[in-house]
Amino acid sequence: MHPALTEIFDRLGSDKGTSGDGHRYAVDYERLVPRSTEMLLEIGIGTHRNFNGSCGSIRGWLEWLEGGTVWGWDIEDAPSDLFDSGRFVFFKGDQGSKFDVERFANLAPEFDAIIDDGSHVAEHQMLCLDTLWGCLKPGGIYVIEDVHLAYGKRPLDVEFLRRTPFFECFIGKEQRGMVFRNKA
Repeated sequence: MHPALTEIFDRLGSDKGTSGDGHRYAVDYERLVPRSTEMLLEIGIGTHRNFNGSCGSIRGWLEWLEGGTVWGWDIEDAPSDLFDSGRFVFFKGDQGSKFDVERFANLAPEFDAIIDDGSHVAEHQMLCLDTLWGCLKPGGIYVIEDVHLAYGKRPLDVEFLRRTPFFECFIGKEQRGMVFRNKA
């Protein structure tokens, strides 16, 4: 019997879990990201500057997935021990840089799941969504976490996003995450 994803994230110190001020995304990810997922990307991996340095969600995905590859993207370097599994691929770049986002899109495989837990800046979230949508497999999910907490000059137009044919649901505590499914 495998532990629940929530238990894994809580144990590893990810804010996706339910402990403390956790955002409770793991509860929804258990049904949205099957253990058989082959290719997952997480933007914002929880390095020292950006979170608590635990990279808990990357470690959790590596434990949760049954052999799938986990890609991480961050503006800071990833801890070297993440590469020990042989299933972790890292891209260092700024999700607010059109050059970096396009560079990533040109080298990336197709993903079953893309999770944006990066800067939380609305413009960065939209740049990545617009550019990386083409990297998503048919039937795959694209998640923007903490969408209502977006920082930046202009607010994220959540009502516009809710009207897209690809919008599936809100997730997490206080419904701050948006899930889109590639129905192509």
